[in-house]
Amino acid sequence: MQLDGENIHALHNRGISYERLSQYKEAIRDFTRVIEIDPDNANAYFNRGCCYDSVGELDLAISDYSVALELDMRNGGNKDEGADGNRGELEEDQNYGEEEEFYDGAQQYL
Repeated sequence: MQLDGENIHALHNRGISYERLSQYKEAIRDFTRVIEIDPDNANAYFNRGCCYDSVGELDLAISDYSVALELDMRNGGNKDEGADGNRGELEEDQNYGEEEEFYDGAQQYL
Protein backbone atom coordinates (compact mmCIF):
# COMPACT_ATOMS: atom_id res chain seq x y z
CA MET A 1 0.00 0.00 0.00
CA GLN A 2 1.28 3.44 -0.90
CA LEU A 3 0.60 6.62 1.06
CA ASP A 4 -0.92 9.64 -0.68
CA GLY A 5 1.78 12.29 -0.15
CA GLU A 6 -0.84 15.05 -0.05
CA ASN A 7 -3.17 13.50 2.54
CA ILE A 8 -2.32 15.41 5.70
CA HIS A 9 -4.30 13.07 7.94
CA ALA A 10 -2.43 10.01 6.67
CA LEU A 11 0.92 11.81 6.88
CA HIS A 12 0.19 13.07 10.39
CA ASN A 13 -0.92 9.65 11.61
CA ARG A 14 2.13 7.99 10.08
CA GLY A 15 4.31 10.64 11.76
CA ILE A 16 2.73 9.80 15.11
CA SER A 17 3.39 6.10 14.46
CA TYR A 18 7.03 6.81 13.64
CA GLU A 19 7.32 8.93 16.78
CA ARG A 20 5.95 6.12 18.95
CA LEU A 21 8.49 3.76 17.37
CA SER A 22 11.27 6.27 18.18
CA GLN A 23 11.90 6.77 14.45
CA TYR A 24 12.18 10.51 14.89
CA LYS A 25 13.84 11.36 11.57
CA GLU A 26 10.95 9.77 9.67
CA ALA A 27 8.39 11.40 11.97
CA ILE A 28 9.98 14.83 11.49
CA ARG A 29 9.86 14.31 7.72
CA ASP A 30 6.12 13.51 7.82
CA PHE A 31 5.25 16.39 10.18
CA THR A 32 7.30 18.75 8.01
CA ARG A 33 5.35 17.64 4.94
CA VAL A 34 2.06 18.26 6.78
CA ILE A 35 3.29 21.78 7.63
CA GLU A 36 4.26 22.40 3.99
CA ILE A 37 0.74 21.45 2.89
CA ASP A 38 -1.07 23.10 5.83
CA PRO A 39 1.11 25.79 7.46
CA ASP A 40 -1.59 26.51 10.06
CA ASN A 41 -1.59 22.97 11.49
CA ALA A 42 -0.72 23.53 15.15
CA ASN A 43 -0.72 19.80 15.93
CA ALA A 44 1.96 19.11 13.32
CA TYR A 45 4.19 21.82 14.82
CA PHE A 46 3.61 20.46 18.32
CA ASN A 47 4.36 16.87 17.33
CA ARG A 48 7.42 17.85 15.31
CA GLY A 49 8.59 19.83 18.34
CA CYS A 50 8.27 16.71 20.47
CA CYS A 51 10.43 14.82 17.98
CA TYR A 52 13.05 17.58 17.91
CA ASP A 53 13.03 17.49 21.72
CA SER A 54 13.60 13.72 21.64
CA VAL A 55 16.67 14.03 19.40
CA GLY A 56 18.15 16.93 21.38
CA GLU A 57 17.39 19.71 18.88
CA LEU A 58 16.14 22.00 21.63
CA ASP A 59 16.15 25.27 19.67
CA LEU A 60 14.04 23.70 16.92
CA ALA A 61 11.71 22.17 19.51
CA ILE A 62 11.17 25.51 21.25
CA SER A 63 10.54 27.18 17.90
CA ASP A 64 7.92 24.59 16.93
CA TYR A 65 6.23 24.76 20.35
CA SER A 66 6.05 28.55 20.01
CA VAL A 67 4.47 28.34 16.56
CA ALA A 68 1.99 25.72 17.82
CA LEU A 69 0.95 28.02 20.67
CA GLU A 70 0.60 31.02 18.37
CA LEU A 71 -1.49 29.08 15.85
CA ASP A 72 -3.65 27.57 18.57
CA MET A 73 -4.41 30.98 20.05
CA ARG A 74 -4.98 32.55 16.61
CA ASN A 75 -7.40 29.77 15.67
CA GLY A 76 -9.46 30.41 18.79
CA GLY A 77 -8.22 27.43 20.73
CA ASN A 78 -7.33 27.35 24.37
CA LYS A 79 -3.75 27.78 25.37
CA ASP A 80 -2.07 24.45 24.59
CA GLU A 81 -0.65 23.48 27.96
CA GLY A 82 1.42 20.71 26.36
CA ALA A 83 3.28 23.04 24.02
CA ASP A 84 3.63 25.77 26.63
CA GLY A 85 4.83 23.36 29.29
CA ASN A 86 7.30 21.68 26.95
CA ARG A 87 8.63 25.02 25.71
CA GLY A 88 9.08 26.28 29.27
CA GLU A 89 10.90 23.15 30.40
CA LEU A 90 13.29 23.29 27.44
CA GLU A 91 14.01 26.96 28.01
CA GLU A 92 14.77 26.19 31.67
CA ASP A 93 17.01 23.29 30.64
CA GLN A 94 18.94 25.53 28.25
CA ASN A 95 19.38 28.20 30.94
CA TYR A 96 20.48 25.55 33.42
CA GLY A 97 23.17 24.40 30.98
CA GLU A 98 24.43 27.96 30.58
CA GLU A 99 24.45 28.48 34.36
CA GLU A 100 26.28 25.19 34.84
CA GLU A 101 28.94 26.21 32.29
CA PHE A 102 29.36 29.57 34.07
CA TYR A 103 29.67 27.82 37.43
CA ASP A 104 32.19 25.31 36.09
CA GLY A 105 34.25 28.11 34.55
CA ALA A 106 34.08 30.24 37.68
CA GLN A 107 35.35 27.41 39.90
CA GLN A 108 38.85 27.74 38.48
CA TYR A 109 39.12 31.17 40.11
CA LEU A 110 38.15 29.97 43.59
